[in-house]
Amino acid sequence: MGRNDERRRDRRFTKETRDTKPSLSLGDLCAIVSYHYGLTPKQVAEFSGPQLIMWYKTAMQEIGSDKNLDLAISVVPHTKDPQKALSEMRHALIGKS
Repeated sequence: MGRNDERRRDRRFTKETRDTKPSLSLGDLCAIVSYHYGLTPKQVAEFSGPQLIMWYKTAMQEIGSDKNLDLAISVVPHTKDPQKALSEMRHALIGKS
């Protein structure tokens, strides 16, 4: 094994690195909730852990709904059958109609 082989091995992702799911720290969670809802740090500090997670999930759903609405607004006016186009687009993206 040469020197280059050692470098390549170090750069590869380990199995543990590939299998880990993205995670949020408590600070990240607080920052996301605070930013999305326009809350002060004091207001966010009053939430319990489960409440923060609930508000985070709700925020992600709202963001998803906003993106879905943006997609509908941009696609639907340019098609012959708007309802069918929207239904097909949603099914292709998220598997729902």
